[in-house]
Amino acid sequence: MTRRESRGLVVLIITLVALISGGIIAYKNPDSWHGLALLAIGMVGCYLCYKRWKIATEATEEEKEAIEHQDEQTRINIAMWLMVAFCIAAFLEVVAVGVGLILNASIGGELGHTIIHYAVIIGGIFAAIWLGFMLFFA
Repeated sequence: MTRRESRGLVVLIITLVALISGGIIAYKNPDSWHGLALLAIGMVGCYLCYKRWKIATEATEEEKEAIEHQDEQTRINIAMWLMVAFCIAAFLEVVAVGVGLILNASIGGELGHTIIHYAVIIGGIFAAIWLGFMLFFA
């Protein structure tokens, strides 16, 4: 299995999980936006799978090589911008944790704890996005 085929398989699996779970959530709780969001993600995944299938079946070898080269350039650009966002988020997280610690030491209460709590959550989101990208696409 080539790298492109394995990425297509990952997109297909994510698409199926999003469609199934989105359908279940939308059926069980029609007032929730989570089911609609998962269904939208599943539809985007279906479109991506369709595009990959069209490329695999109709493109010539030269076109496939050009597309693979463009995909590689796109992955490099995405990785660079994610690294920049991760570095900025890490710096801001350190600053926010420092401010939270100073607030805890000086006035006490819940404000410092809340700032630290949300800073760690936001930093974790950026770390998860970066590591997920590096794991599956780099």
